[in-house]
Amino acid sequence: MVAVVVNVVLVFVVTNLLEWDLVPFLTDDFDRVVPIISVSLAATIAANVLYLVSDTARLKSFTQIGLLGINMAATVRMFQVFPFDYTAYDFDWATVTRVVLIFSMLGIGISAIVEVLKLGRSQ
Repeated sequence: MVAVVVNVVLVFVVTNLLEWDLVPFLTDDFDRVVPIISVSLAATIAANVLYLVSDTARLKSFTQIGLLGINMAATVRMFQVFPFDYTAYDFDWATVTRVVLIFSMLGIGISAIVEVLKLGRSQ
C-alpha cells in the first residue's frame, strides 16, 4: 500500500514539476516525457494494487515484465528528448546524465531477461 501512495504522490509531482520551477536544469521539453512517465507510474500503481489481491510468483513476474517494458519506453524517451539544460554548470552533467540513462536501459533489459526466466521456471 505504501508503494501505491508513493507513486500517486510521484504522479502529482511529475505533472506539476515545471509549474513549480523547482528544478532549474529542467527544460520545457520535460512536458514531452511527462505522459510516458505518468503511464509508468500509473502502471506501477495498478500492479501494486493487484499484488494486494494476489501476490503469486507467476503473476509478479508477468507484471514486472510489463512494467519493465513501460520503464524502458520511458527511459528511451527521456534519452531521446533529453529535457535537461546544464549549461549553467561548470561540470559536464549532460554526459553523466546520458551515461546514467544508458546504464538504466541496460539494467532494465537485464531485469526483463531475469523476469522472463523466472516466469518460465514458475510453471
